[in-house]
Amino acid sequence: MLYSLYRAAFEQQRERLEDLAKSEARLIETIARFNEQYSPDFPGGAFAATLQELRDAHLRFRGLGETGQFLLGCRENDQIVYLLQHRFVSDYPTEFPFDAEYAEPMRRALLGYSGTVVSRGYRGKMTLAAYEPVGVYDLGVVAKIDVTEIRTPFLRAGLMAAGA
Repeated sequence: MLYSLYRAAFEQQRERLEDLAKSEARLIETIARFNEQYSPDFPGGAFAATLQELRDAHLRFRGLGETGQFLLGCRENDQIVYLLQHRFVSDYPTEFPFDAEYAEPMRRALLGYSGTVVSRGYRGKMTLAAYEPVGVYDLGVVAKIDVTEIRTPFLRAGLMAAGA
């Protein structure tokens, strides 16, 4: 029974992350189009204006649970460059090799794919990640959360049931 509930919660979290990644990508596209039209004189141009607005907005973003993270990245040669990172900023590098195993969700987004994947993240933990390409500036977005955060309540409930 607990396993069935866990699978349902996992699927619900997957759909939530996927919706978040898609809506963030569409929002970024809208902001970018607006800035292309109305902010061409911003220092650094419309792209810099868009990044500044996104950074300002995400400073006020509470987050996705305890381990959830939102990332915005682009590809520069053979590197993935992270332009926006919501959490773990102090210990999260801003660049990764494009073919790094732990950069799988962002690599997929930057290649134009949309979806979800369970993979090992930079901090060595298994993550559930949704990825989406952004239709401007060749960007990609990733929304992810550690699998242990989804699993922990069910493990606790199982231990309590076993103890009882």
